[in-house]
Amino acid sequence: MKKNATPWFSIGIFLLVLGVSDSVFAQETICHKYVQINPTQEPSMGPRCRVVGDVFYLDGMVGDEMFYELRDHAPHAKVIELNSYGGLVEPAYKIAELVRARGMHTNVRKGAKCASACTLIYQAGVRRTAYPLTRFLYHGARLSNAWVEHWLETRLEKGREKAREELALQFIEVKAETEKFFQQIIAYGAAPALVEKYRGLPIATDWFEDGNFTRTQDWIVRSTQLVNYNVVQEFDFRESVPE
Repeated sequence: MKKNATPWFSIGIFLLVLGVSDSVFAQETICHKYVQINPTQEPSMGPRCRVVGDVFYLDGMVGDEMFYELRDHAPHAKVIELNSYGGLVEPAYKIAELVRARGMHTNVRKGAKCASACTLIYQAGVRRTAYPLTRFLYHGARLSNAWVEHWLETRLEKGREKAREELALQFIEVKAETEKFFQQIIAYGAAPALVEKYRGLPIATDWFEDGNFTRTQDWIVRSTQLVNYNVVQEFDFRESVPE
């Protein structure tokens, strides 16, 4: 999860785009873009989706586009197939709320991944399945590279004292956003032990360079382990899914 003006969850190189109105996405669709139904490559770095019957395939960045696609262009979808490294945290909250309100089934199929903001959407499913040994990734709020660069400029222009004040505020905000994110995952049914496990991880050695002000290592965990935390409920043993 990274943050510019507000924190967002991601492990990729996504950018936070501000000021796009609801009406733009509500009138257009990105679901004509091709999505690998049985993925053999890494998730897309941009937003892509595809609707096949009552299944909504979400591939790539979690953002406002995906929320409007699911809300406006896939009102009858019952299953959401995830393959994502994460993205913006606020749209993830909205997508997760929609998934839970519709009583949707979430799945991470063979070859797919679910990291960062994706894990919140996955947890919102009323039925949650995954291929055995599928990888999930959890981590806390992070600052964007742009914020870190701004802080370095502040340190040079305004002095170390001002820079320290800004840094202290960011530590507080990042920890608060991380707590909010994990508490929502618990609210969707994950065991509190999941959060305790994350908090108990070692300190990351490169936390400042990554904008990782929680300082906790990323947690890469298999679906077989997540059964113990009421994240994954059942396994999807299919070697492939229908095109």
